[in-house]
Amino acid sequence: ASTSCTDTYQGVAKPLGLVMVPTREVCMQIHLEARKLCHRSPFRISSLFPGVGWREQVSGLARGADLCVTIPGRFIELVDSR
Repeated sequence: ASTSCTDTYQGVAKPLGLVMVPTREVCMQIHLEARKLCHRSPFRISSLFPGVGWREQVSGLARGADLCVTIPGRFIELVDSR
């Protein structure tokens, strides 16, 4: 896990876990619950789903997310963009 929520992660984004869900709504719900579970811990949660700016979501990963919650379509877009 990263040391601080304000630190910028250096290196390749390598989340410890990936949660793949079928819909945007489920993705948002799991992201919210995961944030609650990780409150006051060094773990960072990131999510990738349509309807939110691509740049914001990718920057969340770039800051060093430990868990990424996503839907298949958005994950494929991320992989193809590299």
